[in-house]
Amino acid sequence: MTITIDGIIFSLQQQGGISVYFHKLLDYLTVQHMSTTLTLESPTRQDVVGYGRDVSVLSRPARPLERYRTCRVPPGVSVFHSSYYRLPSEHSLSTVVTVHDFIYERYQLGPRQWVHTVQKNAAIRAAQAVICISESTKDDLLEFVGETPGQTIHVIHNGVSDGFRNLSLEPSATPYLLFVGQRGGYKNFCLALKAMAFLPDLELHCVGG
Repeated sequence: MTITIDGIIFSLQQQGGISVYFHKLLDYLTVQHMSTTLTLESPTRQDVVGYGRDVSVLSRPARPLERYRTCRVPPGVSVFHSSYYRLPSEHSLSTVVTVHDFIYERYQLGPRQWVHTVQKNAAIRAAQAVICISESTKDDLLEFVGETPGQTIHVIHNGVSDGFRNLSLEPSATPYLLFVGQRGGYKNFCLALKAMAFLPDLELHCVGG
């Protein structure tokens, strides 16, 4: 079996949870000696290096509006998995899609939400298998997209890689709250700051973003 991972997410963000997810998926495929091709649309916004000999990287110049176009897949592919809701150029391929959340559907309005939802729903409905990262995401999928005949839905929780470990730091003398992720937009960091005004005995620690 030959797998193609569409690495469009590496052209869309410099860092983020979805990028981590696909980096670690590629690491796992390497350990399992699964024949895998990672397609990249250059220029990418982050370095994508260091995979084993079982993962080949196919890089090509991005076309206009690349993120909204079908992914150009190499010959001999058995399974296609896009990192961000794209369809393969070969429509007869078996496809897998990972769904992380339905933030856009719940909290965004206007053309940005419409375009995202159209592309996302098309990828979900075309997939033979859907991975949801939580039962909550699965419930949202059934609410916003519904069931697709012949499709299987799997709840597979995100794991923790070896890169995450306890640090040998002295414990904080002051109790604190931890904020993880980018400090803007849908993460609602401004609300966290306003809440901290009522909690003078706590510190706010930020990680990521």
